[in-house]
Amino acid sequence: MNLGAHRIALADVRVAVHVDNGVVDVAVYHPEFAGLEAAAREALTYLPLDVTLGERVAGERLRRVETAEAEPRDAIGLLELREIVGGLG
Repeated sequence: MNLGAHRIALADVRVAVHVDNGVVDVAVYHPEFAGLEAAAREALTYLPLDVTLGERVAGERLRRVETAEAEPRDAIGLLELREIVGGLG
């Protein structure tokens, strides 16, 4: 994925997930966060979720979305997130 002058590998996105009553709270991490400005970091937090889940599903199933400064313990990849969210419906 291209984000301004940065080329970002979606495979490197890691997500901490907490499921609660059919909705999901996530903390999103990417190793490139440290080198990005705040607006780019925010975009990189949300864009991979929309790409992975689709905007409608992301809007319906994601409750709280945070940017993680360090890789969260027990973080998973985007494909695993898709499986978890898909299993909620």
